[in-house]
Amino acid sequence: RDRLILGGVAALGAPAARAADAAAEPSPMDEPLRLLAEARNGFVNVADYTCTLVKKERINGELTPDNVISMAVRNEPFSVDLRWLRPKNVVGQEACYVAGRNDGKMRAKSPGLLGVVGFVSIDPADPRAQRTSHHSITEAGIGNLLQRFSRGWEVEKKLNLTQVKIGEYDYNKRRCVRVETLHPANPDNQFLYYRTVLY
Repeated sequence: RDRLILGGVAALGAPAARAADAAAEPSPMDEPLRLLAEARNGFVNVADYTCTLVKKERINGELTPDNVISMAVRNEPFSVDLRWLRPKNVVGQEACYVAGRNDGKMRAKSPGLLGVVGFVSIDPADPRAQRTSHHSITEAGIGNLLQRFSRGWEVEKKLNLTQVKIGEYDYNKRRCVRVETLHPANPDNQFLYYRTVLY
Protein backbone atom coordinates (compact mmCIF):
# COMPACT_ATOMS: atom_id res chain seq x y z
CA ARG A 1 0.00 0.00 0.00
CA ASP A 2 1.08 3.54 -0.70
CA ARG A 3 1.62 6.07 2.03
CA LEU A 4 0.68 9.61 1.04
CA ILE A 5 2.73 12.34 2.67
CA LEU A 6 1.58 15.89 2.05
CA GLY A 7 3.78 18.97 2.07
CA GLY A 8 2.32 22.24 3.26
CA VAL A 9 2.82 25.83 2.16
CA ALA A 10 3.07 27.50 5.56
CA ALA A 11 6.85 28.02 5.41
CA LEU A 12 6.69 30.10 2.21
CA GLY A 13 6.84 33.79 3.02
CA ALA A 14 6.54 33.06 6.74
CA PRO A 15 8.45 35.01 9.39
CA ALA A 16 11.80 33.53 10.41
CA ALA A 17 10.41 32.01 13.61
CA ARG A 18 7.66 30.13 11.77
CA ALA A 19 10.12 29.00 9.09
CA ALA A 20 12.47 27.69 11.81
CA ASP A 21 9.57 25.78 13.41
CA ALA A 22 8.65 24.27 10.03
CA ALA A 23 12.28 23.23 9.45
CA ALA A 24 12.23 21.34 12.78
CA GLU A 25 9.08 19.41 11.83
CA PRO A 26 9.26 16.18 9.83
CA SER A 27 9.18 16.78 6.09
CA PRO A 28 7.44 14.63 3.45
CA MET A 29 10.88 14.55 1.75
CA ASP A 30 12.68 12.97 4.75
CA GLU A 31 11.98 9.36 3.72
CA PRO A 32 12.75 9.87 0.00
CA LEU A 33 16.05 11.54 0.97
CA ARG A 34 16.87 8.68 3.37
CA LEU A 35 16.18 6.10 0.64
CA LEU A 36 18.30 8.08 -1.81
CA ALA A 37 21.22 8.26 0.66
CA GLU A 38 20.96 4.49 1.09
CA ALA A 39 21.04 4.03 -2.71
CA ARG A 40 24.04 6.36 -3.07
CA ASN A 41 25.93 4.44 -0.35
CA GLY A 42 25.25 1.18 -2.18
CA PHE A 43 26.27 2.64 -5.52
CA VAL A 44 29.73 3.65 -4.25
CA ASN A 45 30.98 0.07 -4.79
CA VAL A 46 29.70 -0.20 -8.38
CA ALA A 47 32.58 -0.03 -10.88
CA ASP A 48 30.56 -0.51 -14.06
CA TYR A 49 27.25 -1.81 -15.36
CA THR A 50 25.15 -2.40 -18.45
CA CYS A 51 21.45 -1.80 -18.83
CA THR A 52 18.67 -1.08 -21.27
CA LEU A 53 17.59 2.55 -21.21
CA VAL A 54 14.10 3.43 -22.43
CA LYS A 55 13.94 7.15 -23.13
CA LYS A 56 10.90 9.25 -24.03
CA GLU A 57 10.97 13.05 -24.07
CA ARG A 58 8.86 15.96 -25.23
CA ILE A 59 10.94 17.78 -27.86
CA ASN A 60 9.53 20.99 -29.41
CA GLY A 61 6.10 20.17 -28.00
CA GLU A 62 6.01 16.62 -29.46
CA LEU A 63 6.40 13.40 -27.51
CA THR A 64 9.09 11.20 -29.04
CA PRO A 65 8.57 7.48 -29.58
CA ASP A 66 10.28 5.17 -27.07
CA ASN A 67 14.01 5.12 -27.73
CA VAL A 68 15.40 1.75 -26.58
CA ILE A 69 19.12 2.07 -25.99
CA SER A 70 21.76 -0.42 -24.87
CA MET A 71 23.88 1.47 -22.33
CA ALA A 72 27.22 0.58 -20.75
CA VAL A 73 28.70 2.81 -18.04
CA ARG A 74 32.05 2.79 -16.21
CA ASN A 75 32.33 5.05 -13.18
CA GLU A 76 36.13 5.68 -13.18
CA PRO A 77 36.93 7.35 -15.45
CA PHE A 78 33.30 8.20 -16.17
CA SER A 79 32.52 6.55 -19.51
CA VAL A 80 29.27 5.95 -21.39
CA ASP A 81 28.55 3.85 -24.48
CA LEU A 82 25.07 4.11 -26.07
CA ARG A 83 23.70 1.99 -28.94
CA TRP A 84 20.17 2.58 -30.22
CA LEU A 85 17.98 -0.51 -30.74
CA ARG A 86 14.64 1.22 -31.45
CA PRO A 87 12.83 2.96 -33.09
CA LYS A 88 13.70 1.67 -36.52
CA ASN A 89 14.84 5.06 -37.89
CA VAL A 90 17.68 5.32 -35.33
CA VAL A 91 18.88 1.70 -35.22
CA GLY A 92 22.64 1.78 -35.62
CA GLN A 93 23.09 5.18 -34.00
CA GLU A 94 25.89 5.17 -31.42
CA ALA A 95 27.50 7.60 -29.02
CA CYS A 96 30.37 7.16 -26.58
CA TYR A 97 32.05 9.47 -24.13
CA VAL A 98 35.05 9.14 -21.79
CA ALA A 99 35.70 11.93 -19.28
CA GLY A 100 39.10 13.54 -19.80
CA ARG A 101 39.57 12.16 -23.31
CA ASN A 102 39.08 13.47 -26.85
CA ASP A 103 39.12 17.12 -25.69
CA GLY A 104 35.86 16.58 -23.79
CA LYS A 105 34.03 15.54 -26.94
CA MET A 106 31.93 12.45 -27.50
CA ARG A 107 32.26 10.17 -30.48
CA ALA A 108 29.01 9.70 -32.39
CA LYS A 109 27.84 7.69 -35.37
CA SER A 110 24.63 8.45 -37.25
CA PRO A 111 22.14 5.74 -38.24
CA GLY A 112 21.56 4.57 -41.80
CA LEU A 113 23.50 5.90 -44.78
CA LEU A 114 24.99 8.77 -42.77
CA GLY A 115 26.66 6.13 -40.60
CA VAL A 116 28.89 5.17 -43.53
CA VAL A 117 31.05 8.17 -42.59
CA GLY A 118 31.77 6.42 -39.28
CA PHE A 119 32.36 8.10 -35.96
CA VAL A 120 32.79 11.86 -35.65
CA SER A 121 33.80 13.95 -32.62
CA ILE A 122 31.15 16.31 -31.34
CA ASP A 123 30.77 18.47 -28.24
CA PRO A 124 28.09 17.01 -25.91
CA ALA A 125 26.47 20.49 -25.76
CA ASP A 126 26.41 20.89 -29.57
CA PRO A 127 22.89 21.76 -30.81
CA ARG A 128 22.99 18.70 -33.11
CA ALA A 129 23.47 16.46 -30.07
CA GLN A 130 20.69 18.25 -28.18
CA ARG A 131 18.19 18.04 -31.07
CA THR A 132 16.74 14.74 -29.83
CA SER A 133 17.30 15.06 -26.08
CA HIS A 134 17.21 17.63 -23.30
CA HIS A 135 20.04 15.73 -21.62
CA SER A 136 23.71 15.45 -22.50
CA ILE A 137 25.64 12.16 -22.54
CA THR A 138 27.65 13.61 -19.63
CA GLU A 139 24.46 13.42 -17.52
CA ALA A 140 23.85 9.72 -18.28
CA GLY A 141 23.98 6.92 -15.75
CA ILE A 142 22.73 5.95 -12.33
CA GLY A 143 25.36 7.97 -10.44
CA ASN A 144 24.35 11.20 -12.17
CA LEU A 145 20.67 10.37 -11.64
CA LEU A 146 21.21 9.87 -7.91
CA GLN A 147 23.08 13.19 -7.65
CA ARG A 148 20.41 15.05 -9.64
CA PHE A 149 17.61 13.67 -7.45
CA SER A 150 19.58 14.44 -4.25
CA ARG A 151 20.03 18.09 -5.22
CA GLY A 152 16.42 18.41 -6.38
CA TRP A 153 14.89 16.73 -3.35
CA GLU A 154 16.94 18.86 -0.93
CA VAL A 155 15.45 21.95 -2.62
CA GLU A 156 11.96 20.40 -2.49
CA LYS A 157 12.38 19.75 1.23
CA LYS A 158 13.07 23.46 1.80
CA LEU A 159 10.11 24.56 -0.34
CA ASN A 160 7.77 22.15 1.52
CA LEU A 161 5.26 21.94 -1.36
CA THR A 162 5.78 18.33 -2.49
CA GLN A 163 3.30 15.51 -2.06
CA VAL A 164 5.01 12.12 -1.68
CA LYS A 165 3.71 8.58 -2.18
CA ILE A 166 5.94 5.68 -1.12
CA GLY A 167 5.16 2.00 -1.53
CA GLU A 168 6.69 -1.41 -2.17
CA TYR A 169 6.23 -2.76 -5.69
CA ASP A 170 7.28 -5.56 -7.97
CA TYR A 171 9.00 -3.95 -10.94
CA ASN A 172 10.34 -6.18 -13.70
CA LYS A 173 9.93 -9.15 -11.31
CA ARG A 174 12.02 -7.46 -8.61
CA ARG A 175 10.76 -6.18 -5.26
CA CYS A 176 11.60 -2.50 -4.81
CA VAL A 177 10.47 0.76 -3.27
CA ARG A 178 8.60 3.21 -5.50
CA VAL A 179 8.81 6.92 -4.67
CA GLU A 180 6.40 9.26 -6.44
CA THR A 181 6.59 13.03 -5.98
CA LEU A 182 3.82 15.40 -7.08
CA HIS A 183 3.75 19.18 -7.37
CA PRO A 184 0.09 20.28 -7.70
CA ALA A 185 1.15 23.84 -6.86
CA ASN A 186 4.11 25.31 -8.73
CA PRO A 187 4.55 28.95 -7.70
CA ASP A 188 7.10 30.82 -9.83
CA ASN A 189 7.70 27.60 -11.84
CA GLN A 190 10.11 26.33 -9.20
CA PHE A 191 9.56 22.69 -10.17
CA LEU A 192 10.67 21.26 -13.52
CA TYR A 193 8.13 18.43 -13.37
CA TYR A 194 4.58 17.93 -12.16
CA ARG A 195 5.32 14.31 -11.26
CA THR A 196 8.38 12.07 -10.89
CA VAL A 197 8.54 8.35 -10.17
CA LEU A 198 11.74 6.67 -8.99
CA TYR A 199 12.11 2.94 -8.29
